[in-house]
Amino acid sequence: MTSGAMAASLSFSGDSLAAHFSDIPVSDAPVGRFAPTPAQQAVIEFSRKLGFGNGFIRNFGALTLMKLRRAPIDYDYAGLTLRFYPARCGSARHMLLSPAWSEPKERAFIIEKTPADGVFLDLGVNVGFYLFYVAAKRPRATVVGFEPAPEYHALVSFNIAQNNLANAFVMKAALSDKAGVATFNLDGQSLVYGSGGVEVETIPLFDALRARGLDRVDCMKIDIEGVEDRALMPFFRSAPRSLWPKAMIIEDSRHLWGEDVLAFMTANGYREAWRTKLNVALTLA
Repeated sequence: MTSGAMAASLSFSGDSLAAHFSDIPVSDAPVGRFAPTPAQQAVIEFSRKLGFGNGFIRNFGALTLMKLRRAPIDYDYAGLTLRFYPARCGSARHMLLSPAWSEPKERAFIIEKTPADGVFLDLGVNVGFYLFYVAAKRPRATVVGFEPAPEYHALVSFNIAQNNLANAFVMKAALSDKAGVATFNLDGQSLVYGSGGVEVETIPLFDALRARGLDRVDCMKIDIEGVEDRALMPFFRSAPRSLWPKAMIIEDSRHLWGEDVLAFMTANGYREAWRTKLNVALTLA
């Protein structure tokens, strides 16, 4: 991808900080080109040590980094060197400024349930908080992600290539109940049929797994902004039980679902391991 093409796609709409830094260049120069300045590194390491969990403080940290230098930042995450645009994306701020403090229970569960040579699915990759963590910690595992937003897909694909992650792949498609094309709401980061946004390919999860030649799923994380039921219910009804994920982290968005995915799962062999304010961890008996 050329710098111009990547710049055209990487807009990160829906984030209040983005408007203040719309002139920051998007670059596909090799990772390392934007190593932090000493002052930026001090801010990053200070934040990582204190573990700022407050969103306002993380936003202030990102603002400080960009005022020190209006450019992307290439920095370590889980032993990889990734390109970050922290002023434009909340998940990037978690990865850059407070990685050890962000959803540690979920990450530990995923690593525990993904064997060294296992299969992990990341449904709703965003900029790769989970995908890159698992790819780094389980280098022999197969890590497959799905991300329909063009800007996020472009950045994740760039970082995969720059780190030579042969075990990771991200598909530019939205998971839904049928194959076709739908409108993806960039501000809400979700599928909205017939409303403003960009057109994206949709694919049923079972079809996507067959296309990748996968015959098992050890662990899955799904966070697709309230349409988890559209992705999972057709999958459970059509896929053999041998392909059902053995463990899963799912965001509890039942107030948005047409069908209660969690009720179906617990009635069909899944056991709730624990839950947090947002997420539920389940294992298949």
